[in-house]
Amino acid sequence: MEEVKRILPILVLLMVILLTPYTAAEPSWSWTYSDACMVFSLAINDEGYTAAGFGYDVLLLSPNGSRVYKVPSRGFSYSIAISEDNYVVAGTKGFFVQLFSPEGKPIFEYKTGDQVWAVDISPDGKTFVAGSNDSWIYLFKRGTGLIWKRNTRAPIWGTILNNGTIYSGNDAGIVGAYDINGKSLWNQRLGGRVWRNFALREPPRGPLLRPGCKGPQTALLR
Repeated sequence: MEEVKRILPILVLLMVILLTPYTAAEPSWSWTYSDACMVFSLAINDEGYTAAGFGYDVLLLSPNGSRVYKVPSRGFSYSIAISEDNYVVAGTKGFFVQLFSPEGKPIFEYKTGDQVWAVDISPDGKTFVAGSNDSWIYLFKRGTGLIWKRNTRAPIWGTILNNGTIYSGNDAGIVGAYDINGKSLWNQRLGGRVWRNFALREPPRGPLLRPGCKGPQTALLR
């Protein structure tokens, strides 16, 4: 009996440990949406709205999965981003950067020199950035248009707009940072093609950048 009493707390603790990850992994909401073509890109904001590049269309879905709008885009949307107030920017196979209002109205477009693999947008939806296969990075302002563009000398696969700093990663393995006026802040060459960028925060020392690199080297940059 004494042996059982000693083992029982251990068994209870093991059950808690085993069950906790499963419980923590349960989603707070769940839904499914299907349409006529494949999904090329996906983005979600803090309010739970989802922007999707669905074939030749751009879609906005509400937090419960219902469709807010479906509008045609200038080719497959290889990249997409959404602001906190539901402005959506898409980069397309047809070389275009397109901006859509929260209601789905196309309010701006710009044609680059090649396919647009990467886009990002500020939380307030006023500033957005694009990286193209033509090697240029483009910064735009809603209501104004193109602010500046910069040649990175290789196709761009990743762009991030974070607190007024623009980050890019290109096919030559170069990660660079620019201020809001287009001035180069720093750049670093990695040992492989930069396919994707991820911004990480580590307070209080500011943002960290983790490039997704196709090659032997991985990096964490500040």
